[in-house]
Amino acid sequence: MVRTDYASGHNLFSIIIILMAVCTAETGLTRFIFHINGYMSKAFVVNFAGLAILMFDMAVILAVILPLRY
Repeated sequence: MVRTDYASGHNLFSIIIILMAVCTAETGLTRFIFHINGYMSKAFVVNFAGLAILMFDMAVILAVILPLRY
């Protein structure tokens, strides 16, 4: 009974922590891209890394929100 009471709070705090980690990573990528204005190929790599981080974040959040047998 007690474990089920803490499950919703645990899910909420895990989503908050993963969102804070993704915001930190995206901020770091944004700061990095301003130093490479003349190099478009490196900018594409940084943009791809940012999109990969966002996709991973969405997969983690869906895995937390959706029920186990979905």
